[in-house]
Amino acid sequence: MARAFTDKNMDVACINFRGCCGAPTESIMQYHGGFTDDLIHFLDEYTGRQKQTPGNNMLALTEKLFLMNSHRTEKKRKPIYISGFSMGANVALKCLGDLSMDAIDKYNIRGAAVTGAPFNIGFHERQLTDFPIQRFVYAESLRKSMQNRVEILVDKFCGGDKDTDVFDYWKCRSARTIGDIEDGLIAPLYGFKDRYDYYEQSASLPVMDKIAVPVYVLNAEDDPFFNSHLFPWKQCCDRGGVAPVKLETTVDGGHLGHIFHRDDRGSEEDAPIPVSSFAPMELARFIKHVHTSNFV
Repeated sequence: MARAFTDKNMDVACINFRGCCGAPTESIMQYHGGFTDDLIHFLDEYTGRQKQTPGNNMLALTEKLFLMNSHRTEKKRKPIYISGFSMGANVALKCLGDLSMDAIDKYNIRGAAVTGAPFNIGFHERQLTDFPIQRFVYAESLRKSMQNRVEILVDKFCGGDKDTDVFDYWKCRSARTIGDIEDGLIAPLYGFKDRYDYYEQSASLPVMDKIAVPVYVLNAEDDPFFNSHLFPWKQCCDRGGVAPVKLETTVDGGHLGHIFHRDDRGSEEDAPIPVSSFAPMELARFIKHVHTSNFV
């Protein structure tokens, strides 16, 4: 994704969610589908540095989140654009909805483009449990990965105490579904009553009407993680939505299937050259259009 934005003459800053960068975190607090704290912290740090050095260029976030800015604008406060995928798409949308006009006034955010957005995790809870392919191909792998993370957390931050009251270790270990782990880990760790309270409070959909900057959302109709019947078309600006949010779907693509780079070869003898694929190019094209329309 970063390549697609740099190809549009933007500077890109990529940030991983906690624990997703290959290095262990120093806090028991990890991340979840509506955890916007780290994004806000990054925006505070970046805008603070811009005030000190106004010649700085722009940025982007990844591992689900990106921030970009265009180094061709002459304004002292460089406009910021946000992009993200999957959970990062939800975090980006929720953050923009929570901020509303502060996105512009406080941080000079001028647009966003995301893909694979769930809008509300609660809409799709049953997708990974009720359908055999999703359950065995995706859910089982994710559940085991989350249980492995629980072992790391209890050893590193709870002194190996499996009866800790920080979260419910035993509920996580006996979990049959991802939802069970969300009840045992996410809910107590972040102060939610249960996983359903987590789904409700983490959803970006309820605050999308408050988004104040142009946003483009690209999803696939055959995404196995999402219930396609619950896609929020009424939020789309050309279907009666009140916010400047453009929604679009492709028939195919799965969950982020058209986000990853492809290799371009001039001939069989040439070394492969990574180039951006369809989704990143569409997101970058939208951001470039918004920027050109407003600042060039």
